[in-house]
Amino acid sequence: MIHRKQFNPIDLAQWTQGIWTRLPIKTIQNFCFDTRLLKANECFLAIKTDHNDGHAYVEQAQQLGATAAIVERKVSCSLPQLIVSNTLQALQRIAFHYRNTLSTEIFAITGSCGKTTAKELLALLLNHEKTFKTPDNFNNRLGVPLSLTQIDPNRHVQAVIEVGISKPYEMAALAKMVRPNTSILLNVGPAHIGNFNDDITQLVKEKMTLFQFSTNNIFLPDALLQYPMPLHDCQTYAITQATPQHIPNKIPIHYLRYTAQAMPYGWQLQLYNGTHHHAFTLPFRIGTGQLYTFASVLHVTLECKIPADILQQRLNLWIPIHQRGEWLHINNKHYFVDCYNANPLSFADSLQHFQKEVPLHVPHCYILGSMAELGSKSPLYHRQIAQLIQNTSQDVFILIGDFADDIKAGLLDKNIQNTQIKAFKTAQAAKAFLTTLPFAYFFLKGSHRYHLETCIPTG
Repeated sequence: MIHRKQFNPIDLAQWTQGIWTRLPIKTIQNFCFDTRLLKANECFLAIKTDHNDGHAYVEQAQQLGATAAIVERKVSCSLPQLIVSNTLQALQRIAFHYRNTLSTEIFAITGSCGKTTAKELLALLLNHEKTFKTPDNFNNRLGVPLSLTQIDPNRHVQAVIEVGISKPYEMAALAKMVRPNTSILLNVGPAHIGNFNDDITQLVKEKMTLFQFSTNNIFLPDALLQYPMPLHDCQTYAITQATPQHIPNKIPIHYLRYTAQAMPYGWQLQLYNGTHHHAFTLPFRIGTGQLYTFASVLHVTLECKIPADILQQRLNLWIPIHQRGEWLHINNKHYFVDCYNANPLSFADSLQHFQKEVPLHVPHCYILGSMAELGSKSPLYHRQIAQLIQNTSQDVFILIGDFADDIKAGLLDKNIQNTQIKAFKTAQAAKAFLTTLPFAYFFLKGSHRYHLETCIPTG
């Protein structure tokens, strides 16, 4: 008999050191912090932020069918409430202790870009029907514990948890909760580097903290072996496209290699692990940065002993993720949309992907949004964007955001004419001008805060 996933109220009180106003009668199956998303038999989390206070919604949560609430002060209603010192920390403690009860094999993914793509791909290749994956991009100090508490050991053989950090010392707190069997570090670039004193070494060290809490396997690019590796008891796999350099390291390294050949319809991937060799076809076009992500995830699943032919069958089912390198075709115009987020690594890969797919010598419109949290070198990173663009004299560049002037300076340095460049304060303000352009191909890339997707016509 399969038992229904639920949380024991007595356990919750012990784990959080909280006190119940009265014990819930109904079972607690999950947790939710937003009454707009609340489902029956969930426990509402009254979380206080700088902009809102969840305690104001406890009574509404009761009306919507919540079983209980976790609060920092008692709210005047009959809903059972677990009173704790800090609601977010209480959720994190619950996730930590719940993780101890799970037999589910957990994979953790981190990196400066590509985490969501890798998460979706890994869940697909492992067998998405039996694999839990982080919802959306719930990868921070609230999202990670919410993700962990949604794992159902009766249904999920594996779980893929996305882990994101933006400040020092965040990774240790998240990794302690996740304690993955397998950790995957995709890349490290200058995303959020302004919070790390503009020091890439500090950022790498923070990302690698995940390894200290892993139990079985670690996968990372061989380029990161130049940085000090934290000591651990895991098998360490370095993924490389070149011949392994065997950089001296205190930890034994297993090298996994891949090569790639561009095809008219996509890519041909060759993966090597010692004497073993596997060939895969990617029946879609992607940039070389994403190509590494696909090779990395395929190597991970091969180490899980999933047959190559099964992996290819599942790979054929892949579709691009919304606003992360997807094509939209509206009224005979084609929009390459990659504007969920942006940093120099993802910008380079996105531009390469777009420029591989569009016809040569045809005018294009580049809608370029600014990138956030790049520290003191932000002007330089934005100026360098122009070096990645293979432009024609008829291209038009729409610049949006706080660093539009720096992007423009880079374009002018590349001898792009001032008449080709237009700057707008918001994406919405640019929309009317875009309707006047006779172009067929549009590229959209920038940080999510600028909502570049609003430039796209609705139909």
